[in-house]
Amino acid sequence: MKKTLIAATGIAAVALGTAIVLSQGGGDIDLNGLTPNDTSFKDPIEVSQSEALTIVSLNIRDMAGRDRTLEDFQELARLMEGADILVLQEMGAKAFKTTSSNDDMMARLVASTEVIKSYLGVEWEFIFADGPTPEALGGAAEIPCMGYRKSHGEVTISADWSGYFDLGTRRDMGTFTVTCSKGASKEVFTIGSVHTKPDCAERTEELLKIADYIEEHEDDNYILLGDFNWGYKSTCSVKFQGEDRLTELHDDGSVFQVFHTISYTREGTEDDFKTNLDLRKTTKMYDQFFVCKNYADQLANGGSLGEDCGFVSFSMNKYFQSRMDDIVREQINGVKAYMRTQGYKSSDPETKAAVAATEAEILTSNITVTKASHKMSDHKPIWMRINLF
Repeated sequence: MKKTLIAATGIAAVALGTAIVLSQGGGDIDLNGLTPNDTSFKDPIEVSQSEALTIVSLNIRDMAGRDRTLEDFQELARLMEGADILVLQEMGAKAFKTTSSNDDMMARLVASTEVIKSYLGVEWEFIFADGPTPEALGGAAEIPCMGYRKSHGEVTISADWSGYFDLGTRRDMGTFTVTCSKGASKEVFTIGSVHTKPDCAERTEELLKIADYIEEHEDDNYILLGDFNWGYKSTCSVKFQGEDRLTELHDDGSVFQVFHTISYTREGTEDDFKTNLDLRKTTKMYDQFFVCKNYADQLANGGSLGEDCGFVSFSMNKYFQSRMDDIVREQINGVKAYMRTQGYKSSDPETKAAVAATEAEILTSNITVTKASHKMSDHKPIWMRINLF
């Protein structure tokens, strides 16, 4: 596994005039009257009209540069067009190899960010870690990736790869050093990109190490984000010890869990918020932001769901529905083609029966959602908006 390579990056404000911020001390966001199925969650992330920065995280699902079309990338960019910082998990997942070179696959990953950049704008830049983690696991590895808008109003943004923070034998947290400047003022902070294993024993180990990071960096500036697999089913003896410890750190003001109000470890219901797709039967708040106590009171609108934090429920949009329709048509056309090889016409009762049986199977299975999620994602983009100046 990678060793911790993180430098103490001046993680305090280094300019005159920067306000001293007190911890929110376990405070929670205002739900703003929103419910899990509110139609406003379908809307793309808007560009901030102030100089507040919008930070977006997305587990992009098994990005290997093979399955998505330009139209898919265009839709992803449209959904996240308001981002100033964009952090992606599962870049290269299930595609890295231990027996041959990964150069071609890395070239596709870089090309995919260039496609996203072409839609977001020329002011965008993307950077990668210096290598995947954990290298020894081949297809189980992925490479942290972060994009940023180089300027937003009078604020300029730059970022560099910093290193890995060891989360155990299976996963690491990738960290980036972000520098934001406005005139003579400057803020430097760490972005930590997280993707834990879902299995309870490994997830618990990794979440406890994230809690260690929070305690070790109590006075530093950071935002930890990503797919924490928060509340994933636990059948082992440790249950939800990782989630419980992070919740304690939120409650005592050591860190601010942005979605604390709407997160849970019990079995979710249709009345709960979720960051996995709305079309899934399970309901989970997998994806999270953990914000250092120095920034806990700096959400742009005082901590209001839908105004300075939230997610995009894109699976309820027309585009995702059209991708599922495409998949159904492909399945039906495949059945018709097979029946022709058996000597049947499309108008024959045998073909119609085969088509009807296929449609019934599709309607009772999750195949269209699963296939369409490989075109977009099986996670919602999550976002938060913060005032640094």
